[in-house]
Amino acid sequence: MGANVGIGFALREAARAVVKLMPVAGNLVSAAVAFAGTLAIGEAAIAYFIDGATIEQARERMRATRKQAEKDGAEQTAEHLGASDD
Repeated sequence: MGANVGIGFALREAARAVVKLMPVAGNLVSAAVAFAGTLAIGEAAIAYFIDGATIEQARERMRATRKQAEKDGAEQTAEHLGASDD
């Protein structure tokens, strides 16, 4: 689980760096990255501590959750910026 915390920290730091480069869009990107990382870590913790999953199962749940949340966040960001592919 320590690796999950490290990944979450790295994602937040990357998001902060993006904000500095893009004042308006950066806030949306930062929020999406922070959301994805936080949700993924939470899901991994639930899998491991509550559902009794192995550490590998919890890691896989974290990866899958993060991937889906990042995809959803990218779509939401595109919609808010008017760059949707619709």
